[in-house]
Amino acid sequence: MSFRTTFRLLVGVCFLACVLLLVDYHASVRQVRKTGTQRVFDLSTEPITGITISAESNRIECIKKGDDWFLQSPVRARANAAELERIVAALEGAMWEERITAEQREARELQLADYGLDPARISVGVDTPSRRETLFLGDRMPLGEGLYARHSLSDAVLTLPLSLLKELPGSITPLRDRAVLQGTPANTVRFEIQRQGAGFIQLVRRENRWMLQQPLAARANGLAVQQILATL
Repeated sequence: MSFRTTFRLLVGVCFLACVLLLVDYHASVRQVRKTGTQRVFDLSTEPITGITISAESNRIECIKKGDDWFLQSPVRARANAAELERIVAALEGAMWEERITAEQREARELQLADYGLDPARISVGVDTPSRRETLFLGDRMPLGEGLYARHSLSDAVLTLPLSLLKELPGSITPLRDRAVLQGTPANTVRFEIQRQGAGFIQLVRRENRWMLQQPLAARANGLAVQQILATL
């Protein structure tokens, strides 16, 4: 075999090795990106039917019945469904950024208390039809906008964005439904107005049209009726 042929083979082997190393590097980078962040709660198959937020002596418990949310503790009342659904969306989308295993903590001679997780500052219980998962929130990270946390199904310490803490209410005030009347204009099929000295008015919806029944039978002004319902 001539020197030229040997040299060409050597160059080809080196080129092939570089290609394989490059492919392996990109594969490893993709794998890190894929597993670098993961959801805190695995709620892809079941809806959230209850949320419990505990901080020191304060405990807020909410449950979902049908499409409506209700406060169970510290008082029993109808809850602000929009606010609860916002919290649900934040929990469903929560992603952890770093994971510190028990072995890593032991090597650094650190305990859960060093992260503010024994006891935890805040606990967030999430109920589904088949199980309950709890997220324990601890101290803020000394650097960056992060927060230490631990999931009830693991002994690893997770780091979460500090923004998750801002999504959780500190009291029941924003969770209470302050609407005087329940329901939506789209679901209302009948209502009555009675005023002292002004008579009695009764309206019903028939085939998507509002009709007056009292004090006379006639077609009602649909736009005016919708404005009244929206105000109520």
